[in-house]
This record gives sequence, C-alpha cells and structure tokens, in this order.
Amino acid sequence: MKKVIAALTVLSLVQIFVVYSEIIAEPSTAVPGQTAVTAAGANQDYFFGVKNASSNLNQVLALLVGPAGAPGPVGVVNQDGLVGIEGVIGKDGLPGAPGAAGRDGKDGTGVLATTFTGAQGTCTNGGIRFVDSNGNASFACNGASGSSGSSGPQGPAGPAGPAGPAGSGGSGGGTGVGTGTLAEGSCEADNTMYIGLDRNFTGTKYTYNQVFIGKSGSIADINSTCGGKLLTMRFTVRTPTAPDTIKGDSAKYVAGNRIVCTERLQSASGWPTGDPQITLGSSVACTSQTTATAFRLTDIDVADTTDVIGFELGN
Repeated sequence: MKKVIAALTVLSLVQIFVVYSEIIAEPSTAVPGQTAVTAAGANQDYFFGVKNASSNLNQVLALLVGPAGAPGPVGVVNQDGLVGIEGVIGKDGLPGAPGAAGRDGKDGTGVLATTFTGAQGTCTNGGIRFVDSNGNASFACNGASGSSGSSGPQGPAGPAGPAGPAGSGGSGGGTGVGTGTLAEGSCEADNTMYIGLDRNFTGTKYTYNQVFIGKSGSIADINSTCGGKLLTMRFTVRTPTAPDTIKGDSAKYVAGNRIVCTERLQSASGWPTGDPQITLGSSVACTSQTTATAFRLTDIDVADTTDVIGFELGN
C-alpha cells in the first residue's frame, strides 16, 4: 500500500511541477513601422524526456518546488517476525592430556602395639604400649575399675520345672513324719531339745507310730530336769473336699476335730542317753472333740491331719 501511494505522489508532482524548457528561435514578426522583436515566451516548458532542438540550444531540466505539504498519515506498523530456530549445539572438545604424576610421599614409621596388665610406664591398671621405629614408647592406659552398682530388683519367678521321676516304693515303717527342735525353757538350760515324729505303713495307709525326743551329747538333748514332765501333742483333722473323705475311724474323730495326745516322761532317776534319748509309741493316749473314749496315736491316719502339729512340755 505504501508503495502505491508513493508512486501516485510522484506522478502528480511530475505533471504539475516538472517541465522542459526549450529556447526556440522563431522568426520575428515585422509590423510595419515597428522594430522587430523576438517573440515573448521564447522559453518552452518540458516534461521528462528529451526534445530535439537546435544544437546550439541548452537543454534545461527545471524542478519547481512548491511549499511543504502536510505530513502524511503514519504508516501501518507491521507485526514482528517469527523467532529464528535455535542453532545446533556444537560437539564437545577433545579430552585434555593427563597431568603429570605427583611425587612419592615420605615413608611412614611403623608402630608396634602390645597389651599389658598391671603397672607399666604411666599406667597403673594395664593398657597398650606403642613403640615406633625409633624406639620411642607411648602408652594408652585402662581406666580404673568403677564402683559396684546397686543390686537390681529381683526378677520374676521362673516357670515351674518338669516333674521329677516317681520315687520307689517304701519298705514300710520307720519313716519320720517330721523332726525339729523345740525351745523349752522350763526344764532345759539351753532352751532346746530334739523331737521327731515317725509314721508306719499298714499296707493300705500311713498312721502315726512313735515319738523320738532328745539327742544325747548335743545341743538338741533333753536334760534330766525334764524328767516326769507331761508331753502334749495337738493335731487338727482337716476338712476334705468331696469326693475326698476322712480315712480314719469316725468313732474316734471326724473332719474339723482337734486331737490331743499326752504321755508323761520317765523320772530323772536313770535318765537315758543315746540318739534318741526317749521313744514313745503305742502307750501315747489321745482324745478328740467327738468322743471322750481314749484311742492311741497309732489310730490316727497321717492323711487326715494338717501339716501343723503342736508340742508342749509341762507339769
């Protein structure tokens, strides 16, 4: 569009302002009685181009310039062109040549390490001794033993161990139910004597059998000053849970009864020695809450009584 407007403008200026000028010699017009003159307007306008004229005429190109015209309208702003494509990335250069090898370092000095106990060098509780190639020694000492820590809490009880193998059958009789010492201050200078209770197997059950008292020549002996004293033993009949029952004679005792058995010791004259010093057996008389009729120690079934048996020695 801009090119078309410019072309039209040029053509207009050519038609209006540009002329050819030609000087032509025309014959003078003689008017009688007047001097001949050259015709006015001898100059002729020329447009672009060449017009043949006499060889002695100058050809002049004249450009008439008029006043400045008004500014033309602003041209249309064209859009930016597309962004060019990015160029291809060049190839990597060749690797550089390897550097020169460094110089070897100085040789190190070896160290011999040995452990030791006791005092050595600056150590008093053992440690490690280091000796270099020049014979120089240095030490790394063990620390002193720390104080014992406080006892930790008691651990939980471990699981029950497996049951042991069954014992072999007993030979019957002579098996002790329990033994121990009795503190007795009424007739014993050292307040101590030995008492043992024996049981007997009848073939179907165990019954109480004998009572042993004193061991001569030891702290567990019984002194003659106890001669004539009354020995009392107390048993408690247990209360079984069904279907368990009392094994003994119900005419003599029943569940929950208390049984009291007594026997008076011999006099101090001819006081016995040995181990045991005194043996009491079937002569021991017993009674219970159920019957006032006396029965013997040997009538009591061991399985019918509890584990607690009381002993008394008095007047």
